[in-house]
Amino acid sequence: MSNFKKRNNIKQYRVTGEAGSAPIEDLPKYREELQSLISQYSLEDVYNADETALYWKLEPRKSLARGPVTGVKKPKDRITIMLACNLTGTHKLPAVFIHKYKNPRCILNIDKKTLPVLYYWNNSAWMQRSIFRNWIMQLNQEMRRKRKYILLLLDNVSTHRLDDNEQLSNVKLHFLPPNTTAHLQPLDQGIIYSFKVVIYSCCVMYNYISELTCSFFRLTIGNYSAKTE
Repeated sequence: MSNFKKRNNIKQYRVTGEAGSAPIEDLPKYREELQSLISQYSLEDVYNADETALYWKLEPRKSLARGPVTGVKKPKDRITIMLACNLTGTHKLPAVFIHKYKNPRCILNIDKKTLPVLYYWNNSAWMQRSIFRNWIMQLNQEMRRKRKYILLLLDNVSTHRLDDNEQLSNVKLHFLPPNTTAHLQPLDQGIIYSFKVVIYSCCVMYNYISELTCSFFRLTIGNYSAKTE
């Protein structure tokens, strides 16, 4: 079987993403419709927003070592992050940060309004209509102050829907067709992936430095205790 796979260049790949669910035959038509809509705006006034789950305690699956490395149970601590920016990348909106708790220990005595993100919480740590509604209304007010009219591209999920009696004066919402975000949504073209790479790199470095600091203090305390005995 190994020789057969080598002759036919057959390799094992991990199944990722949702691009396989897209209606491939309809994508050219969807792209033309989207391009026609975007052409009515300046590229600086076309925005995209999308959520992603972030398992912030999850360590890398691979590591450099001289031998086999034993793993531990994978933590399931998760938050939801929503990123939003315009197509030129000149305006990045503050990220929406959705946690499970209102006052986690790490920010217990910190005013959430001073955070560089928009902090929300609910029991599931997922996006909810109430959170999206609050965010989009703030965005509409910001654009009204700037006297700008923007187009916001979104995936077609129920949490992004507003009530019929709710109108936006300066933000036009455009929902992408179902199962097409992997092909049509700008943030899915490597922006969210790059964001996660940076975040996970910072988390790994933080954990590594924390372990070194703890080891240093344990060693220092141990040497001090040995000298005093």
